[in-house]
Amino acid sequence: APPAGEWQEVTFPEDQPRAGFFGQAAFLSTQAHIELTSPTLRGKFVRERLLCQSINPPPNDVVTEFPDDEGLKTMRERLEVHQENPSCAGCHSLTDPIGLAFENFDAIGRYRETENDVTIDPSGELDESGAFADGSDLAELLVEHPDFTECLVRNVYRASLGHVETDGEEVVVDHLVSGFDDDGRRLRAFLVELVVSDAFRFVGAEQ
Repeated sequence: APPAGEWQEVTFPEDQPRAGFFGQAAFLSTQAHIELTSPTLRGKFVRERLLCQSINPPPNDVVTEFPDDEGLKTMRERLEVHQENPSCAGCHSLTDPIGLAFENFDAIGRYRETENDVTIDPSGELDESGAFADGSDLAELLVEHPDFTECLVRNVYRASLGHVETDGEEVVVDHLVSGFDDDGRRLRAFLVELVVSDAFRFVGAEQ
């Protein structure tokens, strides 16, 4: 670390565990609780924000507490027991396996290899896309997922313009989607295309 009060650019080694957006504390800490990780929140973010899949809210009478069992040392173990409740399993089976890919990062995004002296297992499967060993592997599967490109473009478009696209804007969104795909899904190039588009620069007539 640099001296106190100073900033210093750091080049991470190629084999370091952080990879892209999923390795940033901005994602890891906001999709977690104050002291505990939340594979549910992290997996829900991936489903809703990167794949545009809807996750239903929990029933009003659902029990949200983890089982009171000191023998469950890892978050994976606690969630597996939690899913034994049928009212929880439906949605948690969609979110938790994905979110567990990031368990090597704690609630504030610090890297770790164990939880309560037990080695963390971040592996899992993403639907029909295949198995992953950790968050980096999951990221590679997501990039090739058929829902990823359009979902990402639409969400960035909506956030940038402050509204859901109208019928007249669909042609712009389609252009951005195809351009993002053709350009190797480079986010920086996509953002440039977005801000120079007519939809971003001009106000359209009311329809």
